[in-house]
Amino acid sequence: MDTVTFDDWLLHALTDGQQGRYVDDSSTVNEYACRFNADIASIVELHGETAINKAIWYIYGMASGYMWDAMDSSLGAQRLEFMASVRDLYALGFAPVCSKHFGHLDRGPESIRPMNSACYMLCDMDGIECPAINGDAEMLDASIEVLSFALTIDSWACQESALHGLGHLAMSFSQETTPIIREYHLRKGIPYELRQYANSAQSGDVL
Repeated sequence: MDTVTFDDWLLHALTDGQQGRYVDDSSTVNEYACRFNADIASIVELHGETAINKAIWYIYGMASGYMWDAMDSSLGAQRLEFMASVRDLYALGFAPVCSKHFGHLDRGPESIRPMNSACYMLCDMDGIECPAINGDAEMLDASIEVLSFALTIDSWACQESALHGLGHLAMSFSQETTPIIREYHLRKGIPYELRQYANSAQSGDVL
């Protein structure tokens, strides 16, 4: 069978699987998912926020087998490279375009923009923290590193998304997540809504 290109794979995501080609090889999925995250700024510029929000929902959610492929244990260090690339998705993709709108409250001082949706719900898709929740210690460290990084970005949407993921992890790994969330509470300039959400995340009670 001929090789499915990155552009074929991306088209598949942009069209909810109606065009392009599905990829079922873990190594290729890992490569393409890393490239998607690393090149997210130019991909958004080319296709627009609405289309890329839809593609993220497909890659990380609807076709969530991609996430399990990208983080398959057989890939060794490659799966950690994927997790590291999620930092680019946050910093280069979500942070520049997401507005000050709280997903867990469906309100904010600014109107919602398209990619706020995927940003807030990234960890409710069959998401980046699932292997950690299932007991994969290596991926727990990688997930916490990514979410801790997202929590430092000067973007309310990224911080809320990070708290969402940490809240999921807190249900089983509160010893690891509690210090991170407490440190977040010490920062100045955090809006009241995110402080309250951090309280919920600390107890694992997140939506």
